Amino acid sequence: MTVAAACAGLGAVGALAFGWSSEMGWSWPVPGGRLALRVDAIAAMFVLQIAVLAALGSWYGLEYWPQRAHPENGRKLRAFYGA
Repeated sequence: MTVAAACAGLGAVGALAFGWSSEMGWSWPVPGGRLALRVDAIAAMFVLQIAVLAALGSWYGLEYWPQRAHPENGRKLRAFYGA
């Protein structure tokens, strides 16, 4: 799950490198409101930092809480960290 999330963070690298921005919007039941999400270079910089820290934390966790030493809960820990 963490690898998939880190790969999804590669979109942030594209925004930083190529300067593209994207916007998605949906109607919202709030009067006069609209839910809009926009990704630009500044937002991508923060997403990239979060993705890198999550990937490094997952890698560190492989040795900090190894499956062979904790067979009853090592797999659960990795699944919830990845989620």
